[in-house]
Amino acid sequence: MKMLQKCYSIFNYSLTVVMLLIGLYWLVTSSLVLAGATQVMLALIVILLAFFALFPSLFKACYRFLMKYKVVLLVFAIIYQILLVLVTNLMIRSDAAMVFSGATRIVDHGIISLYLSRYPNNLLLFLYERFFYNLFSENAVWVMQGFNIFYANSAGWLLYKVVQKQFGQGIADGVFTFYLFFIAFTPQFLTMYTDIMVLPVIALQLYFIFELFYPRRKEVGKGVLAAVLFALITAIGVWLRPTLIILPLAVFLVQAFVQNWKWYLQALFVFLSVFILSYKGLMIVKNSQKEVVIHKEYSITALAYIDLGLTYVGTDQIDFQTGLSQFVSDETRVDDNYDGRFSNEVVLKDIKRRLEEYTLSTFVGHILYKQNLTMRDGTLGWNYQDASKEGFYYINPLYAKTEHHPIAQKIRNYLLYTDQPTYNYYRYFIQVVYIILIIGFVCQFVWYSSDSKASMLSLAVFGGLLFLMIFEGGKTRYLIQFLPQILILSGIGYAQLNQKFKQRRKDSER
Repeated sequence: MKMLQKCYSIFNYSLTVVMLLIGLYWLVTSSLVLAGATQVMLALIVILLAFFALFPSLFKACYRFLMKYKVVLLVFAIIYQILLVLVTNLMIRSDAAMVFSGATRIVDHGIISLYLSRYPNNLLLFLYERFFYNLFSENAVWVMQGFNIFYANSAGWLLYKVVQKQFGQGIADGVFTFYLFFIAFTPQFLTMYTDIMVLPVIALQLYFIFELFYPRRKEVGKGVLAAVLFALITAIGVWLRPTLIILPLAVFLVQAFVQNWKWYLQALFVFLSVFILSYKGLMIVKNSQKEVVIHKEYSITALAYIDLGLTYVGTDQIDFQTGLSQFVSDETRVDDNYDGRFSNEVVLKDIKRRLEEYTLSTFVGHILYKQNLTMRDGTLGWNYQDASKEGFYYINPLYAKTEHHPIAQKIRNYLLYTDQPTYNYYRYFIQVVYIILIIGFVCQFVWYSSDSKASMLSLAVFGGLLFLMIFEGGKTRYLIQFLPQILILSGIGYAQLNQKFKQRRKDSER
């Protein structure tokens, strides 16, 4: 037992150091974004920060007042989100637009079949949207946007209640506030992609994790039920996004050091049994679907995403496709629709080529730059522009009714479209809030803590960042799938900072 404790101490200390370095780099790169602000915007930021510094009591009073009315804030968030749905021009873009257009039969069956054959990770989203289209026809988009609003707001409330129970009211309030800034009062839900859909799943994962491992008195029946439900919700989450397996992996790794072995092995056995059965059952459903023809031999592989991740920015599709083209031939070609470029044979050759072309310095530069692109943007990668400048997109059916409305135009120009100069007011405001979030995250690792709850959340974030460094990365949008863990760690960091201030005051009064 002492050996395990020593191993845990070494492991946790090493993780703390690594996460502190990551947090500091994150803080520096995010702060540098403000260098692009105009003098007027920088002046507004300075005035805002000076106000908080000069009148902290007023700020605290306002904050406490608002925290008494969380439900009202969520209602306002829903109203805000509905308003965005009504006035936006561009509703869905890029891959999400292709999937939606295929699900609602806007594009030809052959086109969506070829797309999903190459990118089968989007098949579940297609089936989800086709289900609603079959029920509601052209009105399905409004139903699904309604569900997106539900996912975004229910996740925030669930996360708040979980943190309140496990970490206390102060940290829960901080997590709820940051969630409002980065998800609830943003247009992220509009994307109709799986980023927002997985947030309530993660909140439920966290709930069942704490119910499984952190009750004061463990009851076998409740523990088994928590393990079963944890496995079921994880299977659904991994079906939506494979990265949702990272949190359970982090949990079981940390618990191996700190948990009673009998309880740990029982929980692990139940979780694995139910997860494997559930996931296999879901895969059977997925593979037996008849809505679209899938050619499995066209599919992009995990190795291909590693190859894409090795492009300098981590998401350079042009460089990625150009690299693969060097190794395709008549021998790799499957048929007229597919030249075999995503086969492991072709991809391995391109991975080898890329690794040979990197030197130690350029590879380190690639990792740092990719990390920078992955983490620096306070808008979490929001990139909606005027539809005329977009690639594949779906236009809001109501746009014709709001196109010339002055209020609708201002909402679009200030809050939605990143190519508008006026959007920069929001961009730099949220960047300041983002930096405040990161400061709390860094504070969590300034002081070493042996708390296993914080350790498993830290390991989950590290695992997520490592995944993005190995596979496709370079977009801050990918952080959304790890945002609940980041918010909690930042809240813990501010709680620790507050405790240090209180302790100093006590010491100075003696």
